[in-house]
Amino acid sequence: MIDIPQIVEAVASVLPARRPIGHHEPSLDVRDLAAINECYYTGLTGYGFINRFEEAIAKACGVRHAIAVSSGTAALHLALMAAGVKPGDEVLVPALTFVATANAVVHAGAVPNFVDGPLNINAYKLRCYLSRETVRAPTGGPRLNRRTGRPVTAMIVVDLLGVPADLAALEAVASEFGLAMIEDAAEALGSRAGNRACGSHGRAGILSFNNNKIVTTGGGGVVLTIKQEKPSNLIPNDPYAPVAATMRPAMEQAVVNMVLRPSAAGPAVPTVPAPPGVAPGEVYPEDVLRLRRGARNAEYEQLR
Repeated sequence: MIDIPQIVEAVASVLPARRPIGHHEPSLDVRDLAAINECYYTGLTGYGFINRFEEAIAKACGVRHAIAVSSGTAALHLALMAAGVKPGDEVLVPALTFVATANAVVHAGAVPNFVDGPLNINAYKLRCYLSRETVRAPTGGPRLNRRTGRPVTAMIVVDLLGVPADLAALEAVASEFGLAMIEDAAEALGSRAGNRACGSHGRAGILSFNNNKIVTTGGGGVVLTIKQEKPSNLIPNDPYAPVAATMRPAMEQAVVNMVLRPSAAGPAVPTVPAPPGVAPGEVYPEDVLRLRRGARNAEYEQLR
């Protein structure tokens, strides 16, 4: 039997006397302050800094487009809508994740179907589950959950704590069972699965830039589109147009309807949160290496 108190005592014995340790405190320097000042002095209504940030993230992740939104949750919501998830559908979600993963499914009107795994979803067990618990619909279309009768149309794969899931195997399962795979790489900027960056798998990927992430803008998220082209007929002069630009042309109208009537997820991103991420976004490999070395503050140095 595992002795939990003994484990806690062992961990506490190597921690510094002064606690709590800061949880991924953001590291800001003169480049970030200069970017913030430039943003304020050049105006807050344009998308100059956001465009630079999106371009840097798309290049870093090896994807075609990266579109900034207000949060990782909003990014997941929009990715699900673009993938064609409808109210009443079931979306497979790992049981071990941050609540935002399931919240995005609920925002889309769908139902989270939690699947278990040690850290990430296990592709072999998922294939066994889908073979046993889902059936082909009599009229074609998505497979149906035997117990609930609901269509199972998508799954969100989470790279928990920056550890890549078995993405290639999960993509194969998604293809076999007709599921739209969304990669939740909120915590995995800079991680790679083979020769591909996290966030570049499946139908679409997402990143988060909350205060505790690898690179922060103080808040916000990004939708990463892998194969889709931007729609050519976006809403003219609409502040939500950059959000619609992430979507597949066939799903454009659904997204337009959503962004004109924003839900609690609030998809649009303001200009101000972008600048702190611009400078780190341009040199983010250095920041990732520094974070992984555990050298962001003196407390972590004491743990060595």
